[in-house]
Amino acid sequence: MSEHTAEPWRAGDTELHLPRTSILSGVNRMVASTEVYSVLARENEANARRVVACVNACAKIPSDILEGGFEIVGALLEERTERLDEAIRLL
Repeated sequence: MSEHTAEPWRAGDTELHLPRTSILSGVNRMVASTEVYSVLARENEANARRVVACVNACAKIPSDILEGGFEIVGALLEERTERLDEAIRLL
């Protein structure tokens, strides 16, 4: 089981009418919120959508690999690409 809230996440509104956009789990539980008082509401919304897009895109990648940075993720993708290429050659 994952240590974080399961995907998919989504950006949504709360009824608190604060200058923030909530990041919600699939069961409408607040996971986080973007809350910056010096920017426009649309920037908060854009930040929340970007966080949600990244989380959902990385849903099957373990956090420790993501925390290792692009070098580890790149190596993992390269290895899988090589395996796929080999499987295609064998067809």
